[in-house]
Amino acid sequence: MKGKIAKLFQLRKTLRNQSSLRAVILGFAVLALIPVVFFILKNSDTAAAWFNDHWLYRKKVEITNTGSNQTDFQISFTMDTAALITAGKMQADCDDIRVTDINGKVIPHWIEENNPGCNNAATKIWVKVSSIETSGATIYAYYGNPSVSSVENGNNVFEFFDDFNKSALDSIK
Repeated sequence: MKGKIAKLFQLRKTLRNQSSLRAVILGFAVLALIPVVFFILKNSDTAAAWFNDHWLYRKKVEITNTGSNQTDFQISFTMDTAALITAGKMQADCDDIRVTDINGKVIPHWIEENNPGCNNAATKIWVKVSSIETSGATIYAYYGNPSVSSVENGNNVFEFFDDFNKSALDSIK
């Protein structure tokens, strides 16, 4: 009987040691995974869903604001459209550019022509955002759809707009 009890105590001790070993291994695994999970969450671009699957690419644009909250505000950002066009990722005339807010709503944009214009390393794109908090805002520039035409419209971006592309001034303005 003493032999059986000794074997049971030995088995219990072995199982306890194995449980302790599993707990230590599990603890190290969790500690090792915490930085990995943090890195993935910090560097993931999950803030906004893709607005339309027909666009292959997007660029995140962070807007900073050091003043007060702004509404219906015009801002510009630059984009290297020359590199994107050369890589075959954008139409040669930039007609496939669409800009959205963080919620995927398309917002008005206009490409400033000849300053430097499309197909340049510093193409200036103007947009009208509905609001910019003091903490800033995020918008997305989409491109990479070869079958669409331009929707850029300076009249929807600026309160007063004239690109002076006609032979006479627009008398309505």
